[in-house]
Amino acid sequence: MIRKNILFRKTGLKDIDTYISRDVEELINPSNAQVFKKFIQICALHSGQMLSMDSIARDVGISAPTIKSWLSILARSYIIHFLEPDSNNLGRALVKSPKLYFVDTGLLCHLLRIESKEELLLSEKKGAVVETFAVSELLKQRTNAGRKGNLTFFRDRTGFEVDTIADWKHPFAIEIKSTSESEAKASRNLRRYLELKNDNDTKGAVFYLGDLSMNVNGIDYVGWRDWGRCRLLDAMKQ
Repeated sequence: MIRKNILFRKTGLKDIDTYISRDVEELINPSNAQVFKKFIQICALHSGQMLSMDSIARDVGISAPTIKSWLSILARSYIIHFLEPDSNNLGRALVKSPKLYFVDTGLLCHLLRIESKEELLLSEKKGAVVETFAVSELLKQRTNAGRKGNLTFFRDRTGFEVDTIADWKHPFAIEIKSTSESEAKASRNLRRYLELKNDNDTKGAVFYLGDLSMNVNGIDYVGWRDWGRCRLLDAMKQ
């Protein structure tokens, strides 16, 4: 299981009020500081989901255009990141909205009031936090290697989805699971996607919370211990 200091490591933005007063108030009406704080907390509830500015606007109680402006502030502050839909539609009608992710899972868990591994395991947000962590680690590894993230996601209008498509030297389709079992159903969408892609170049991988990394019938199951040093990350350096 994931060590506490990985998901819950301290963040430089632990004091949200300080961040808002130092970096944000000059970009928004100072009278909106508390509303902006609520906005950040609502965004945390949407991490790992497709972006719905109307939904966030409704929950915060402000207009969608303001939400769009405030999201750009969080993105410029490297608090959130957007994954765009993959451009290869494989002959299907794809969604057009990006997915929203927090960059720092320590901050995310702080905003979700998740303070321990035990609380995370029982939280309804477990899947979203684990997915956010995996995407964040992939982006950080690419940045540290001096490369662009080149991460998208695949989702068609019927709801068929693959969590992350990595357009690297060797393309990877990646599913992220918050289970510790390397069960066959975890790779179901990957196998379907690879059949649709119908090439010999794209590889499939499942990031899961088990301790062991293994290849099962052509799909790499990557245990959490190897998320930062697996074959996928070696490929990024080529």
